[in-house]
Amino acid sequence: MTTLSPSRVFFALLATPWIFVATAVGLDQLARGAASGSVSGGFTLGLWVMLLICYAGLIFFAIPLLWLLDHKGWASLAPLVLAGAVTGSVLYAAVLVILGHLMETSGPIKATPILFGAGVGAYAACVFGLLAGVRVRPGRPNE
Repeated sequence: MTTLSPSRVFFALLATPWIFVATAVGLDQLARGAASGSVSGGFTLGLWVMLLICYAGLIFFAIPLLWLLDHKGWASLAPLVLAGAVTGSVLYAAVLVILGHLMETSGPIKATPILFGAGVGAYAACVFGLLAGVRVRPGRPNE
């Protein structure tokens, strides 16, 4: 049972990371209270890395999961956001471990960054699901 339009899923795949970056830049501007509109160089590099990680997460996790949920008839926003939170926390933990290894530091990973990764993953999955046309409530078509 396929209810999702491939063109909407493709649009969601292309647009979600850019919406994510726009949100990050807006939050950065709000946090700094800057009206200059400029973004620091380190933050810009972080945005490009964030784009790559977001595209990788969407391509390797969100698209197959959405296909599986849609194939089974379970495609709704709640399971997609839950899977996004789990995937976000795992990807964020993996990035922290890799960066720690590259910088030759070690130590336990604290819960706060993992929760941040879960929030980021849930947000990305929610935006992706809404753009792709996933049902908001299970068993009810969006109208």
